Amino acid sequence: MSLPAVSLAFISTPCPALRVAAPPRLTPRRPPRRRTPSLSLDADEQAASTPFPPAAPADESPKPPSPPELETPAPRSWFSRVLNDDQFDDLRTFTMAFAVALLVRGFVVEPRYIPSLSMFPTFDIGDQFLVDKVSKYVRSAETGDVVVFEPPQALKERGYRKKDAFIKRIVARGGDIVRITGGEVYVNDLRREEPFIKEHPNYEWGPGEVPAGFVMVLGDNRNNSYDSHIWGFLPEENIIGKAMVRYWPPARVGTSFYD
Repeated sequence: MSLPAVSLAFISTPCPALRVAAPPRLTPRRPPRRRTPSLSLDADEQAASTPFPPAAPADESPKPPSPPELETPAPRSWFSRVLNDDQFDDLRTFTMAFAVALLVRGFVVEPRYIPSLSMFPTFDIGDQFLVDKVSKYVRSAETGDVVVFEPPQALKERGYRKKDAFIKRIVARGGDIVRITGGEVYVNDLRREEPFIKEHPNYEWGPGEVPAGFVMVLGDNRNNSYDSHIWGFLPEENIIGKAMVRYWPPARVGTSFYD
């Protein structure tokens, strides 16, 4: 049996050739090159160009940066350190207070205490008071003032030293004529009113004129006082100061010795 011509023609007709694309040519990729910092960079540039600082060796800990060199200060004297260092604050405070106390004691006021009964009942043993050392430069001592004084020459000849201060009351000044008789003190023939004395004097003295620049001093305990009726007149220049105020004992605080 013969096949149809058409069928034969179909079989005999060659198929068009198929074009197959060649597979792409693969080129192996090179790994990216790791950038190595240039050795010419300084430390700051390396730190800026490197994302992470290099790790320290396992056997070493990172060292802190060295401090910049400091200029060595010139050594200070001990006096400069005392004046400026905080650790000497207490010493400076004490020194200033001590200096002020010395100035006050030397030129303004001075504390004193009573060691005897020569001024009783005005002052008793153990009483403490302040001596005004300034007013004597403003005005001369006056009759009735209670004064502290250095021993005059007559007392130094009897063994007293300059530091052995006395306290008495002035009863007369230069130019006054004093007489003690009948238990009373007369100044320029006028009897003195003395409500502060313990008892009337039992001795006689004078009359005598007080020289210029001198005063006559007596203790308020007239019969138990080593004063001008024994050793003479007192130079005004020997007066240290005037009794200003009693501050001890508390029950006797004040200036009652001038009442």
